[in-house]
Amino acid sequence: MEQTTEGAREFDIFYIDYKDYYECICYPQTCAVDIPDYIHLNVTSEEHLFSSYLYEDFDRSFCDQNDITTTGRTALIAVYTLTITLALVGNIVTIRVLAAGSRAKLEMNKFLINLAISDIMMAVFCMPFTFVYALLRRWIFGEVLCPLIFFTQHLSPFVSIFTLTAIGIERYLAVVRPMGRHVSRPHTNVILLMIWAISASLSTVQLVLARVKKTDNSNNTIMWECDEWWNSSLHETVYEICILGITYVMPLGVLWYSYQRVAYVLWKRKLPGNANGKRDALHSRAKIKVIRMLVAIVLAFGICWLPINTFNLVISIKDEYRNSPYYHGSVIRVFLCAHWVAMAHSCLNPIIYTCLHDEFRRDFTHFRSICRRTVIRRGRSKRRSSTTQTTTTSLYLKSKYVATTHATVSESC
Repeated sequence: MEQTTEGAREFDIFYIDYKDYYECICYPQTCAVDIPDYIHLNVTSEEHLFSSYLYEDFDRSFCDQNDITTTGRTALIAVYTLTITLALVGNIVTIRVLAAGSRAKLEMNKFLINLAISDIMMAVFCMPFTFVYALLRRWIFGEVLCPLIFFTQHLSPFVSIFTLTAIGIERYLAVVRPMGRHVSRPHTNVILLMIWAISASLSTVQLVLARVKKTDNSNNTIMWECDEWWNSSLHETVYEICILGITYVMPLGVLWYSYQRVAYVLWKRKLPGNANGKRDALHSRAKIKVIRMLVAIVLAFGICWLPINTFNLVISIKDEYRNSPYYHGSVIRVFLCAHWVAMAHSCLNPIIYTCLHDEFRRDFTHFRSICRRTVIRRGRSKRRSSTTQTTTTSLYLKSKYVATTHATVSESC
């Protein structure tokens, strides 16, 4: 530290890395360096020496430009709230319709219900906790919930992705190899059990490594941070690469191969008998509808999960992007966008796998008519109850009035 003067005032020169300087100025609650006022800072980096600044004259507009604005926070809250609501409502209705519809006994419905359950878990555990933690930059949910939430946040997407893969394989076997062995009830139960077991085993890493860390800053304030604390960045990078291959590259390849084979077989398949223009046109439209749904499945999975997988891999390789507050604003923006796109897949699944299916739409229409009749019946019952209660009250008041009048006349006599 050097002594110098500027005019009549003498102050110290303090050399500090530009990333630490940014943190101490823009995020004093996490600053680990005690910088007194009226100190002269020479902000340095490995490449070059930045110009000097006076701590008291620092322009905080630089901090505001790298943080999420109030308008941005409001928009994010609205978008995440809408996504959570749509995912919950859509998947709950899907489970209700599939469990009581005309095709309730089909084995495929078990996979679709399992997919809806995992998407509900994503809406409950992935979206709100991650969103709040990313905006506040601190963990507010306690030490016990830290590993449990991290475990569930990895378990639910893994179950959803592996269920999508199982559905693709089942459709391939049913259409491309119809004479082969079909997925029976015992097979379905075993497959679902394996999906949850494999997903839980892959998520055990978070259950072991995710912990709350206390950080004391220069303001004597304790900050809580929940994260995976790896002993080596190399181990983390290897893990992220393995997760990328197991939960994205491999499922995407399986879905692409299965559905392109299914689409090819369906397109080549012709109805038996003599040609009939009207019948063949209806059959062609049905095939186009199915192929369009298969393309939507592959595209939705590939597009929705690519950004978050790429983000996690880059962050594990470039550790400074995650740890340095200098990049906090940009990293949070990119992360929230990538995270929201991935979570939006839980809203698309009910639309793609159910609402685009004719049988499901018929079951949903029947379910909606039942709900409407139930509401009307309850309304009529309430009105009858209210009318009966009003009539009873009127008779009671009338009888009471007659008795009172009779008593008054008797006393007068």
